[in-house]
Amino acid sequence: MTLAEHVFAAFDDLRPLGRTLDDPDAMTLFTHLRDEIFFLPAFLGHYRRLGIERFVVVDDRSEDGSREYLLDQPDVMVLGSDLRFGDQRRMNRGFLRHGRTRTKNAWHNLLPARYGLGQWAVKVDLDEFIDLPSGMSFRHLAAKADAAGGAALYGAMIDLYPERLATPAAEMPFRPDDGWYFDALPHLRPRGHRVPRQVYHGTRARLLVDHGIWPGPVVRTVRRRLGVTRPPMFWWLFKAVFVRWEHDTLQKDSHVVKAPAVPGAILPIRHYKFAADIRRRAGVAIRDGQYASRSDHYRVVEDLLDTLERTGSKLTFEHSRPAAGYDAFAASDNGRLPA
Repeated sequence: MTLAEHVFAAFDDLRPLGRTLDDPDAMTLFTHLRDEIFFLPAFLGHYRRLGIERFVVVDDRSEDGSREYLLDQPDVMVLGSDLRFGDQRRMNRGFLRHGRTRTKNAWHNLLPARYGLGQWAVKVDLDEFIDLPSGMSFRHLAAKADAAGGAALYGAMIDLYPERLATPAAEMPFRPDDGWYFDALPHLRPRGHRVPRQVYHGTRARLLVDHGIWPGPVVRTVRRRLGVTRPPMFWWLFKAVFVRWEHDTLQKDSHVVKAPAVPGAILPIRHYKFAADIRRRAGVAIRDGQYASRSDHYRVVEDLLDTLERTGSKLTFEHSRPAAGYDAFAASDNGRLPA
């Protein structure tokens, strides 16, 4: 039994819903989802092109056809659980601060512990698309990471956005390469084998400050008097997305894994936070309250969406650049391969 399986034993009711893909040597991607048919076709196609051979997915009771779509994919193994994403239970030992955690944190740990032990694997959400240099696969990346040392490769979650917020409903097909921009400023700074330091807090923070939605009036006044122009921290933008899982590896939360980072490396993650289904995703998060702090993050984002739609304001600014693949991100110091 791995440490993760011991710690999260109270959550361990995962069971295959269809085919079982027992191939320990396959380059694997782990994720969980609920009602993500909007992203699924593009997501699977993107990662297949980068060399993913097996997808291991927990379906959290999807009702939009996601489960049926996944069960029809020959390289996808679908798992089910009686627990929901935000359910809480006590762990066997207090790795996390309060001894209790949500199911999604258990899934982050149980999937690679059971299906990817001793192997490099990708761990991302459905709106997160990692970019690699042209012609590079995850197997090539794994060889470079092994040579550099470390067991966790962190990515910068780079929010992508259109010039102006799209108002049509999410019935529009998702196009991952269609007119997206990003803030071309360095987001993270590597720190050897430690978790990288976040040095820029991203598009959502910038827009919330620009439109006076967040932070509160007292903080805004202090920032103005001090002449502070860069946005404060709104959300963590670093995330361990390529990990070699060992018997004693543990993931603390959605962003940090208890394993040495691969030094000097940052992967660009295209984070489609402003895709056409953003209203639906925010509404579900607020209704279910299954995210941190009862999904208050999404309530603030909804206020931002209301403002952008009402004013017709541009999301772009002086440092916006087209999201034109790995080279564009590397030029802004948001893409670094292991030495």
